[in-house]
Amino acid sequence: MRQRFGSACTRRVLLGMLVLLSGASSAVAEVVAITVSGPHAIEDGTVTVVTCAGTPVEVGFSVSGHEAPQAHDEHTVRFLKYAWHLGGDDAGTIDPEEGAGTAFSATIGQPGRVGWTLSVKEIYEELDEDEEVVGELEGGSDEVSIELIGVRVTIGDVTTRGANLPHSMRNRGATVAVNVTIDPENVASVIFDITGGAQATVTENATRMTSGTITVTSTADQTGIGVLPLRVRGRVGAVDCAVSNPFAVCAHPVNYHQIVGNDAGGGVLHFEYAWDSDSAVTGDLNAVDVTEHVSYPGGNPYNPANPPFTGPGGGGWNISNPTILPAPPAAGSDGGLQDNHGNLAMAAGPASSFTGTQYYRYACNRCGAGPHNDHTRLMGPIAITRYVENVGGWRYCITKSGVSATRPVP
Repeated sequence: MRQRFGSACTRRVLLGMLVLLSGASSAVAEVVAITVSGPHAIEDGTVTVVTCAGTPVEVGFSVSGHEAPQAHDEHTVRFLKYAWHLGGDDAGTIDPEEGAGTAFSATIGQPGRVGWTLSVKEIYEELDEDEEVVGELEGGSDEVSIELIGVRVTIGDVTTRGANLPHSMRNRGATVAVNVTIDPENVASVIFDITGGAQATVTENATRMTSGTITVTSTADQTGIGVLPLRVRGRVGAVDCAVSNPFAVCAHPVNYHQIVGNDAGGGVLHFEYAWDSDSAVTGDLNAVDVTEHVSYPGGNPYNPANPPFTGPGGGGWNISNPTILPAPPAAGSDGGLQDNHGNLAMAAGPASSFTGTQYYRYACNRCGAGPHNDHTRLMGPIAITRYVENVGGWRYCITKSGVSATRPVP
């Protein structure tokens, strides 16, 4: 049987990280400490615990005090244990000989609030004159209101480049406004920082309670080869609520432009090109490769008409399709390259021509952009057309970007 035993009394409960009640009575059961694994606040006797939606939070509590043994209906009453309940449901017991504390795990799956009442009761055993247990009695009790708030955080992408390129930003002081959402708002401070390296930092709005933007700023350093190591992280207390997609900090070439284009003699066209770094330091392009990519309207290899394009031994011209040069690629940190368009053996007729389409492209070995990606094109399309024609005599002619070169055939 279970009966109510002992007197009810009003108690003040102090909730905090392992903080005991000031002036707590040791004669009656009392919840003397609440510990939680996330931020919490105390208001009007309620402990409010803030965590990330979907992330378990550990809530621990300890109990102190009980009434002294005494007689009841000519029987002896002896303290046995504490029983605790959460939201009206039996949750467990605490044996003082094994320690006066316990814990439970709580999770709120969606953004919002959920509340419980934690109650603790003294349980006594009733003994007859032969020291045999004849029943249990309830003694004093205590209760605490607990509110769990789940916060959902989302973080946008960190990139200053096209949507079809790996997420990245240039080094040396680039800034990106990154969208963040916090739901619900104004219940917790969300701290934003960068994980994975020191090549970027959150420089504005690193702590927010509402949705909006934060500012990520790069340093002079660049991330390593072949990785996107950095992420923006949003934390509530020590709990990670969200991370962004990974991103890199690296320099890319810009302002690719022609500086020389002329007839080098023998039917050879000579071009020179230069480029800049978006970080304003060309040496930062030390993990960038630059190449040309020329494609022809046919299979691989591409074989223009033979004759007149007879090639060595009369076997015709065999052109890699596409042609990707130079090999190895030009180093981005060189800041420029030369491109010569030559020719092979030809016959005097019949008249024929073919055209290749050229692009200059780059590959970034830090973030993984390119090279076989239309979004890493630096210049193009450029038509390169070769002719064998009879203009008062047979000749070969090549044209590109408004520049031509010729030679007699054969």
